[in-house]
Amino acid sequence: MLDADEDDQNLIEINQDLVENFNPVIVVDVDMQISAHLNIKKYFEIKKKSHFKELKTRDAAEVAIKQAENAAAKDLAKFKQTVLKSHQRKVFWFEKFIWFISSENYLVIGGRNAQQNEALVKKYMDKTDLFMHSELHGAAVVIVKNPSGKPVPQLTLMEAATFEMCHSPCWESKVLA
Repeated sequence: MLDADEDDQNLIEINQDLVENFNPVIVVDVDMQISAHLNIKKYFEIKKKSHFKELKTRDAAEVAIKQAENAAAKDLAKFKQTVLKSHQRKVFWFEKFIWFISSENYLVIGGRNAQQNEALVKKYMDKTDLFMHSELHGAAVVIVKNPSGKPVPQLTLMEAATFEMCHSPCWESKVLA
């Protein structure tokens, strides 16, 4: 009786192995006009082609992922450079006005409108600075900053006068004052 129980136990283990290793049935179309060998060869070639396609797809996916990572790294580096560049320089107080540096390194500042003209005169003009203004209504006020108090060179005066005329209403209307 022990032998029968052991045999039953062995059959149960074999049946469990069969269930675990069971592959589902695959339905395959067989062409009856060609031989069995050619049918097998046809399906083998299909499997072989699909295997190569799978390998190519994996390789292409790896290449695409690497390219995407490189592009993301470049974008991140560019963004970091942009952030660093935007915080490098402090904006000067006179940059809200129209301005330039003359040939002899004098700062020449002009107002964009009446409010800026008034602010230039009342807030930013010192005793040693040179004041220029056209007689035309709406013309810009121009100040030549002169911290040394020495006479301003003639070339700087000509540049400041030209600057003032270019930002006056007569320049837009092409009228000489």
